Amino acid sequence: MKQKNAFFRFLSISLVSLLTIVVIVFIYISVCIGSATLNDFQPEEVIPVKISHDVSSKYVSNDTMQILNWNIGYAGLGSTSNFFYDDNRFFTSGGKMIRSSKDQVEKNLRGIQSQLEKLSQVDFITLQEVDRSSKRSYYTDQLIELSNVLTGKCYQFATNYNVDRVPLPLLEFWHVLGQIRSGLATFGDHQPSSSIRYQFPGKYSWPNRIFHLDRCMLVNRYPIDSSDKEFILINTHNSAYDGGVLKKNEMAYLKTFIQQEYQHGNYVVIAGDWNQFPVGIHIDTFYQNIGMAFDSSYFPGQIEEQFIPEDWQWIYDPTFPTNRKLKDVYQDDKTPITLIDFFLCSPNVQVLEVQGIPDLFKHSDHQPILMTFQLQL
Repeated sequence: MKQKNAFFRFLSISLVSLLTIVVIVFIYISVCIGSATLNDFQPEEVIPVKISHDVSSKYVSNDTMQILNWNIGYAGLGSTSNFFYDDNRFFTSGGKMIRSSKDQVEKNLRGIQSQLEKLSQVDFITLQEVDRSSKRSYYTDQLIELSNVLTGKCYQFATNYNVDRVPLPLLEFWHVLGQIRSGLATFGDHQPSSSIRYQFPGKYSWPNRIFHLDRCMLVNRYPIDSSDKEFILINTHNSAYDGGVLKKNEMAYLKTFIQQEYQHGNYVVIAGDWNQFPVGIHIDTFYQNIGMAFDSSYFPGQIEEQFIPEDWQWIYDPTFPTNRKLKDVYQDDKTPITLIDFFLCSPNVQVLEVQGIPDLFKHSDHQPILMTFQLQL
């Protein structure tokens, strides 16, 4: 009888302990959701962006120009990193990285600075995932750090990730992504007449949306010498992990915008991380070209051929991978890689060359690409 009573006391204590844990977890999740909902970043559709400082060049011309595009992965996703979310982890990290060490982030940032300094002669640099005050990058203002090596260039910044606390992995509340302040940055030798953040339409359903990015495009307008037309440079970073649903709305919005600009006689270049394959690339052929078997699980979708009139130009090097999967640390010829960073140019822009800048994903999960072009005035 005593043994039976002891068993029931043990069972009762265990149930109470379990119930207590469940209640604590429920309260924790409720507080996270409630706080994030109250402080949810909800930008207007159109927001003017500050231009850092004046530069002497106020006009562009038909001289040869270059654009470098690079998603720098907040200096936290170099070749020695993996990422729990890329391994479909949500509740726990499963031994995958939530963030890289401070030493590694600083090392990656120095590598990114060095690469940009070597390429600082290009006219324009469009960057994505530039952190300004984030736990994952140890609260370093990367925009300022990059501007220190891109001296002489003015810059503009558009926030697309503004969350006080991202509580993932959900059940590792002592070890979460935390605060994120990040966005798009455009650097240039020419001063834009205006710089505007345009909010893309579409959002995840609540409560997911309060912890995700608010996707946008950063649009710079540059007056053209001896012309009443403008050069329009767009920096974009489209949705990921969305099953293609949000990107569809984003692409429709972008299409309407750029077609209107072209109809007005303006010259349009879009650069960015599109999180999808460009028109005209055969994914299995791309993998064969780089000596890897096609990984069908790493397929972020592809832009439809009919998306925009065929005289518009999708610019990329089909043999150069720009992005790698983060399920594991990078291993050459083993890690799945793909091409999701590229340019789209209006018909009145003459593209002279496009080339990848290879670095084996040493400092970011993306590799930079460089395009040389002229405006057909």
